[in-house]
Amino acid sequence: MVTPNDTPALARLLAAVRVLSKLGSGTLEGKDPGTKPDRLAIAFDEAYTAYVGQLSELPSENQMEALQRLDQQLERMSDPAQADTLWTADAMKRDPAWALVRSISLEILLHFGEGRSNA
Repeated sequence: MVTPNDTPALARLLAAVRVLSKLGSGTLEGKDPGTKPDRLAIAFDEAYTAYVGQLSELPSENQMEALQRLDQQLERMSDPAQADTLWTADAMKRDPAWALVRSISLEILLHFGEGRSNA
């Protein structure tokens, strides 16, 4: 199993996932222009691409599936027609699409050994 300290690319990826796991919680909004949802989604995409591009050892099936689900969820949300409704601070707090982003992000962190499961 791949662990968080294995590569700088993985550390960057997990940092992006940690931020996505907190979106809409009120802990990030308004503190830095870099915390806008679109920029955070781009940061995840860039980190995910870099991570996959340098893999020397495959992550576990659960790790990879969760990463793919997050990537696919953000892709589904990236329709320009949704820019004014889905990519706002208010939407991050209330929209089920963002709740799913947070949920998948937390799952990823658990699969990579961060946080604790309630099991």
